[in-house]
Amino acid sequence: MKLLTSDARRRPLRTPVRSGGSCLAGLLAVALLAWERPVAAAPAEIRLARPGLEIPVLHLLESQPARTRLAVQVSATVTRSQLCRSGNLLLPCPAQATPVRITVTVGPQGLRPRLTQSREVEIAVAGNANFHLNETVELDPDALLDGDEEQQVTVVLEHVDDLATGVFVEDARRSFGPFRIPHFSGVLRFGEVVTALQSLAADPVWVSKGRWRIHVDAAQAPNGRSLTHTLAVPPTLLVDRDARGDLSVVSGAVEVLGGKAFEWSGWTGVRGLTRLTRDGFVADWITVQLPPGAGWRPVGERRLDSEFRTAGGDVPLNLDLDPVGPASGTLPTIAQFFTETCPVEFSGRDWSWRLGVLSLIAPDTRFVRQTHYQATVAA
Repeated sequence: MKLLTSDARRRPLRTPVRSGGSCLAGLLAVALLAWERPVAAAPAEIRLARPGLEIPVLHLLESQPARTRLAVQVSATVTRSQLCRSGNLLLPCPAQATPVRITVTVGPQGLRPRLTQSREVEIAVAGNANFHLNETVELDPDALLDGDEEQQVTVVLEHVDDLATGVFVEDARRSFGPFRIPHFSGVLRFGEVVTALQSLAADPVWVSKGRWRIHVDAAQAPNGRSLTHTLAVPPTLLVDRDARGDLSVVSGAVEVLGGKAFEWSGWTGVRGLTRLTRDGFVADWITVQLPPGAGWRPVGERRLDSEFRTAGGDVPLNLDLDPVGPASGTLPTIAQFFTETCPVEFSGRDWSWRLGVLSLIAPDTRFVRQTHYQATVAA
């Protein structure tokens, strides 16, 4: 196609040609988009295997804050064997921050789990890694566990091998048990005396349905006295657990700690070893200060003693640990009692203590001045 100019000369039609800059800009934009697009990372070839389980304390106690959750220690081996190119060399790949998920379930075999808890941690795993992983998972029950029910503990190990996907892949699964997990409320009844169980010295031992043996580390009586098992009052307590997790003592005792002196009903004295049993508070013996002008001695001795110690029978105590009795027992030897106002010797081995009255049971009597009296009459 040709056009006529003003000078009547014909000139060829020139079609304008655009600069190639916009094409270069488009190619650059495509290149940048390609650069910014996520590039899938290669799997790190990390493996978790050989799950292990340890339960340091196998009981739950609602009255002890440290024992309201079941802490389980999970172990595993972590391995990786992956090489990366560094120049002309193939070297172990750098450490990768790897998410790991540990899931622990507790429940009867084949039934719905009673407890489930997962914990996620991040570990650095080098290309030539081979080490042990140890983590603690705490399970917090929302209701009391049935201690008679046998539980199976299952551990599942997972990790994210390809960080680009963020998907957890299961490595290993293992079940442990069966276990019985005693779960107590903290109420410990000794007959009518209700105490607060604060801690146990060892895991309870299952005896039969609802019945356990426990070793008390610490408990508190309603009078504020501390209770425990000791060498003098050794474990265990045989207890029954009810549906609320409360314990009632069937047999056994704990020692009552604290001071031994008492003042009660006109008497002052000292309690011996003091225990709490299902029958209440008792002392192995008491020592009482006899009234002024009274004394006693074992048969065959001359010196009188103003303090008398019971033997051969426990002395019941009230909640304030006063020796209310009643109590009775037999002394190892005959005791002879005297008073200044009565020239008579009362002797015997069997004693009783009731309502603050100390008595000899069916004592023998002897007129102390009999020999002198007879001599005086004969003269």
